[in-house]
Amino acid sequence: MTAYNTQRVYVNPGITGDIVMFRRKYFQRVKEKLLKIALGLGKGSWIKNFIALVVAVNLVRKYPKLIRKDIGNKNTHAFLDIVDKFNAYHKNSMRQPLFDQFFHLAFATTAHDKYYGSILDWWIEEIIKAILDGKIEPRPEGWLKPQWWKEPPPYGGEYTIIYKMLEHKDEIKKILMA
Repeated sequence: MTAYNTQRVYVNPGITGDIVMFRRKYFQRVKEKLLKIALGLGKGSWIKNFIALVVAVNLVRKYPKLIRKDIGNKNTHAFLDIVDKFNAYHKNSMRQPLFDQFFHLAFATTAHDKYYGSILDWWIEEIIKAILDGKIEPRPEGWLKPQWWKEPPPYGGEYTIIYKMLEHKDEIKKILMA
């Protein structure tokens, strides 16, 4: 059984504080290096940028694999379910490693860090608001194309949740304002 504390660090009640502090310091060091690399990209030669990207990928690979039973945050479980669904549909093998590393970094970070987790939550709220304001449209019907995507048809267009939210946006906004 895991417990949730306010720092979004998931702690098994049997784990000592020393281990938790080591884990926090480890993630902080890795995140600081990644931030330094991200801020420096584009400022040097192409070879320096390439080397920086290789270093960044290797840093991301150092993040421990997320194990669902060790995660107490409901949002992270939902994100991992979405990643699983994405991986079941996505079939562009050339781009899959990029997505794998991105998801790994994003959700390993938000799983243990309340700051980044709360920022992601805010983004989700703003995306929903933008949909309800008609600023985000549904993906076109049948997109992505079958050579890259294997979602059961029909999909996209009028079959999306965005389309349905837009159809009922006034009702949804009325409920939200109550």
